Formats: sequence, C-alpha cells, structure tokens
Amino acid sequence: MDNLDGILKNNMISSYENNVTFRWQLFNIFNNHSMQNVRYHIMWLFFHSFSFAYPDNPSEEYKIETANFISNVIPKNLGGCGGCQNDYKKYIENRNIFRIVSSKQEISTFFVDLHNHINNIKFETKYNNITPEDANKFIFLKNNKNMELLFDGAKDSSIVYEKEKEKEKEKLSAPVFLNYKDVKNMYEQTDYISLLEAKFNINIFNLINNKSLSLFYDDFNKINLKMPDVQYNIFFNFT
Repeated sequence: MDNLDGILKNNMISSYENNVTFRWQLFNIFNNHSMQNVRYHIMWLFFHSFSFAYPDNPSEEYKIETANFISNVIPKNLGGCGGCQNDYKKYIENRNIFRIVSSKQEISTFFVDLHNHINNIKFETKYNNITPEDANKFIFLKNNKNMELLFDGAKDSSIVYEKEKEKEKEKLSAPVFLNYKDVKNMYEQTDYISLLEAKFNINIFNLINNKSLSLFYDDFNKINLKMPDVQYNIFFNFT
C-alpha cells in the first residue's frame, strides 16, 4: 500500500506540474463554488451598506426608487445561493414595502432579517441532517492540505483530520445568525459605500439620484471575479 500511495502521490504531482488541463480542473473544483459565494457576499455588502446609510427621512423619490428595487428588481435577479430567489419572493409577499422604505431603521432591519431568514432556509435544506460523510466533504474542500490528508496515513494527520471534522460538524449544527446591533456597528464603523464604489464602480445612492436603481444588477453582473482574487491557496505537500 505504501508503494501505491507513493505512485499516486507522484502521479498527482506530475499531473499538476505538467498537465494544464488537470491543473485547471483542480482550480475549478475549488473555485467555482467559491466565486458564487464571493459574489453572493459582495451583494450583501451592497445591501447592508446601502440600508445603514439610507436617510432617516427619505424623499418620495428615494422611497419610490427603493420600493421598486425591493419589490421588482431584486426578485428577478437575486442569485448565488441556490433557491434564494424563490425564498426572497415568498419573504416579501405579504410585507408592506412602503413601510420598509420609510426610514433607515426600517430598511436596515428588513435586510438583516431577510439575511437571517435566507440563512435559516439554506441551513434547513442543506445541513439539517449532516452526516460524517457530509462533514468529510466540507473538510476536503476547505483544507489546503487535503491531498496530504488523503494520501498520508500518518497518525498525526488522522488526529488533525478528526479534530477538524468535529469542528466543522459543530459549525454546521446551527444556521448563521446576524445580530442587528453587530451588523449596525460593522457598517457604521467602515464606509463600505466608498470601498465598494472604488472597487466595483457602483454606488447605489448615485443610481437613486439618477433614478436608475433598477439598473443595479446590470452593473453588478459585470463584476469580474478573477481567479487569483478568489482562488484557494492550493499546495500539495506530500513529504
């Protein structure tokens, strides 16, 4: 078995170093899901930063633009987390949109509650019945030494692996919950509006002022997440 392990290690190293197709396949395994998640988190940065910078007493123009955005634009474009689009449509179905857009407190509470709601739905559909096999998959995808853990039969690697597996199961035992005060502090302490505009050239308030908030996703979907920006740090250490 030791000889077979050695052959497999050498083959993997050789393929990674010499086979461009194999290398890109590995990158895709680790990065496709990552890119979706990064885009999803960027979207929430926009939503939360916008809501916590929203006026306390917005003008009628602000309310109309924002109400249309929440009730018509987001439902047609929300993605990046499986069934989020349908979850969002159901969530806002019986909510008073014009109350939501009436003040900073209302709209910021709406987006925090919405984020928690979607996190709960995602958790219930994906992680409620987590099994050891599922935990193994999460460890495999997140551990940048996964090849070492797969092919090395060393006792320490097994111990580390089991500890990591237990940590992952603990993380998956409950959905992520966003506390309103914590989120409020985060967005009041950092000017995400300016950071996002500098990085992605999108400012929601400029869109509102130009009565073009409905075009947000036209700009958002043009964001180019280059591979080096989001890729996992993949190293193969077989020694």
